[in-house]
Amino acid sequence: MLLQSSDSTFLIKRFFVYSILKLSGHFEKMKELLVSEIPNPKCMDSNQKLKSLYDEAIAIAVKLILIFAEKVLLF
Repeated sequence: MLLQSSDSTFLIKRFFVYSILKLSGHFEKMKELLVSEIPNPKCMDSNQKLKSLYDEAIAIAVKLILIFAEKVLLF
């Protein structure tokens, strides 16, 4: 899932993070660590792989949470 620059929540969070970094004097050394609003074509393959792994992890996480809940409720 790519970031949506039209998403108002995303824009508000981005503005907040940028403002704090600028006010604290850390913006110049930290700006490269922030996610760009414009997707980088060079990252497309790794982004797709990460998305695939994330989707797989969701199903595994749900199973583990259900198992944990069963154990806790039976205890």
